[in-house]
Amino acid sequence: MPAQDHRRPGRRAVLAWMVATGLPLAACTADGDGSADGPPTPAAPASPPPAPVTSVPAAPTATAPTTPPRSARAPARTLPPTAGPPLRAFTVAVCGDILLHSGLWEQAARDAAGAGERYDFRPMLAGLAPVVGSADLAIAHLETPVGSPSGPFSGYPSFTVPPAILPALAHVGFAGVSTASNHSLDAGVAGIGRTIEAVRAAGLLHAGTATSATQSQQPTLFGVAGVSVALLSYAYGFNGYRLPAGRPWAANLIDVPAMLLAARRAREAGAVVVMVAVHAGEQYVQQPNTEQRQVFRALTASADVDFVYGHHAHVAQPVTRVNGKLVAYGLGNAVADQRLPHTRDGMTALVRLTPTAAGRYAVTSVTPVPTWMSDTRPLRWLDARPPAAGAHSGDLRSAARWVTSAAAARVTGA
Repeated sequence: MPAQDHRRPGRRAVLAWMVATGLPLAACTADGDGSADGPPTPAAPASPPPAPVTSVPAAPTATAPTTPPRSARAPARTLPPTAGPPLRAFTVAVCGDILLHSGLWEQAARDAAGAGERYDFRPMLAGLAPVVGSADLAIAHLETPVGSPSGPFSGYPSFTVPPAILPALAHVGFAGVSTASNHSLDAGVAGIGRTIEAVRAAGLLHAGTATSATQSQQPTLFGVAGVSVALLSYAYGFNGYRLPAGRPWAANLIDVPAMLLAARRAREAGAVVVMVAVHAGEQYVQQPNTEQRQVFRALTASADVDFVYGHHAHVAQPVTRVNGKLVAYGLGNAVADQRLPHTRDGMTALVRLTPTAAGRYAVTSVTPVPTWMSDTRPLRWLDARPPAAGAHSGDLRSAARWVTSAAAARVTGA
């Protein structure tokens, strides 16, 4: 990849989108850039200055105009609910894309030198461990299939990456991964099978891909604060690859009726909170496209869906409320090695869910943590918020400003 000047890696844009929506935010003051996942699209115009902060009361949660037909319950992939008093507030952390370009696994090989392992991604992720560990549940987005431990591995356009990323994610505190993406079929159904096996071996759960029709119908449930939280995952397409004949269940395509039916099944399996990860949008564009707006609006209109968030754009996109519910259109990149503007900036959202008088949960606040993927050796995923003492590099200050303004910008018509 050609070298680039990173003196101005991030500009203004991941917390200002949220403030204008009226969502309570933890302060993220102050003080990011990026090989491409796909062919670059024209750079997005600079974001306008954030609007003045105003208080916007949350709209009441809408109920779905129609209810999907009920179906037989499928056994759930689940971790048992944790012990403790029921119906207490809890926090879920969700992050941007984990997109392993070759430079990242080369760094993991350097970090593993002398440790008796081929790859070690733990040092790369360690900077975000306190943020991930502060949540009651943390979910990552594994955008690419993994290969066997000995390889071979490949990058763009068809990824097959080292499986060592999965135990590293577990090590820093993630409990699961969403796996439906435009790269789900890069290594065929064999790659899906290897990935699911590696996910399980790392002690993680997953949603978005499957090795059988039965598995595809099983809700993915996490035990949090004495209740069950469901994760669903869907993608807009597979970069021209087609699902094999007779295996439409191998990877989840965006289909609103099917998504609403899956949310209902998750409720029937005991979920009190349902989160949906949506892999869609235009790469490197800071605003959601028509498909994102339509899908997010349809999902949030359902009483069975509590929170919707997105991936794929590789830059931060707005966070706002639609139908009274929190949506994060795009969380940018978490771990990636891209060098287009703002692709080294990302957001890890700490979503606070609080029980309601009706015995359900609602998102009451979100803390958008700006992150930055360093562009010099050693490559590291970093918390871009300024520390209480000491000085950040200009790269981190710039990433924080960019993420802050992105999160606070109001989406017109949302």
